[in-house]
Amino acid sequence: MIAGIAALYALDAGAQAVPPQDAAPATTDATAPVTAAGNATEPGGAQAQETPTLGGASRGDRNTRAIAHYERGRVHYAAGRYRAAIVELEAAIALAPTLTDLQYDLGLVNERLGRLDAALAAYRRYQVSTGDVAERERTTRIIARLQGAQTEPLEFVWGGGRLGRADALFWSFIALSGATLVGGSVTLALGINDTNRAGELERMSDPMAMTVRNTATAEIAVSAALFAATVGLASGAGILYATRQAGTPPSLNGVCLTVAPNYAGVAVRF
Repeated sequence: MIAGIAALYALDAGAQAVPPQDAAPATTDATAPVTAAGNATEPGGAQAQETPTLGGASRGDRNTRAIAHYERGRVHYAAGRYRAAIVELEAAIALAPTLTDLQYDLGLVNERLGRLDAALAAYRRYQVSTGDVAERERTTRIIARLQGAQTEPLEFVWGGGRLGRADALFWSFIALSGATLVGGSVTLALGINDTNRAGELERMSDPMAMTVRNTATAEIAVSAALFAATVGLASGAGILYATRQAGTPPSLNGVCLTVAPNYAGVAVRF
């Protein structure tokens, strides 16, 4: 996921390793390679920053806890649990606020989740704090891309896939709604015809007039019920199509409906 782990481990090692007072200072290799963070959107990732120093006697404990939060965030990120990864990254940032790579990582995970405002805020914090000119320029491109994504028209997505699932169940509802529409139309026509016939029989004082009138009333009532069923089945088909992801639907881990901004507008997830 992220480059910040190398600097975090360096923080923890620096907090715990105390050289003897008479020992010569260790030399540093100014040409040591820099770790890079992976980013599926912008390859290359954020470069690891110079190891900051956390003040106070408890800095070793803070570094250790920051590493623990970061590692848990990596596990959540790899499993696609982006919300949990964000919680862990924010906890690591609270313990190691000068480690700017974590801001980049926070922006990346928020972007994956579709939280463009939060992603932009984290990327901007990283852009301001990084001392690498190339990284600032690359982050500027990322920010411009996300700002452009915010202007896209609304599109409903669920679980990362496009909504609209026309499967056998959907077509069954469509077929039933069509059948009830035809049945309602036929019975309505019969009812109208029998109503007219009953009127003619009544003018002739035919004793069958009452029977025909009752039949016409029943036919019209049945047609009304069939038309109501048509509306209900058609609505059900529309709901089945509009609320389910095309292809294999994701497993549901809860029943809470959430609506959040996505690249193209709104993401609907359970």
